[in-house]
Amino acid sequence: PFEIALIMAMITAANADGHIGPEEQRTIFDQVGQLSLDAEDKAFVFDTLGNPPTLQDIASLASGPEQAAEIYLASRLVIDPDHPAEVAYLEALASRLSLPPELVAHLESQAAQVA
Repeated sequence: PFEIALIMAMITAANADGHIGPEEQRTIFDQVGQLSLDAEDKAFVFDTLGNPPTLQDIASLASGPEQAAEIYLASRLVIDPDHPAEVAYLEALASRLSLPPELVAHLESQAAQVA
């Protein structure tokens, strides 16, 4: 399910600086808790935490601009916007997802409102 793709995107974004911090883990676990995942899907999520996918893997999960925007937003919500490696990851993700700058700016303002 696409929900799993969003969780994978969050894990990869959180790991952009080389580790997933406690705050990032909490955000991911909160998100997983809101989904009705079966045991197999939850096990997959925990395996993914230990071995995050690449940016290219994440970008390839989007089929269409709506899913691309959702993947970007999910990734943005989990990162620290003041961490250079995580900001660079988001910029690369936006590029790989072919998101227009106006849409990225809109998603950024949405993320700021959530935070």
